[in-house]
Amino acid sequence: MYITPVLMTLAQIVSQKLSPVTSPDPVQQRMMTFMPFFFLFIFVNVPSGLVIYWLASNLFQIAQQLLLNRFEARAKPA
Repeated sequence: MYITPVLMTLAQIVSQKLSPVTSPDPVQQRMMTFMPFFFLFIFVNVPSGLVIYWLASNLFQIAQQLLLNRFEARAKPA
């Protein structure tokens, strides 16, 4: 029934785990950890087209981050 908001939340969690940017502030880190779940509750009542758009954007962001991580690993000297 609510498959797209759940998929979007999972994609956001994966995207956060792949992102190399971390905050030194522990309160901000905790807030960013709960942010995908906050968006889950927001996007449950949003039209599915918007959620699919957001999900597609997250999936493209994950693919881009994976490519950047791969290129960065190749550029580093062993």
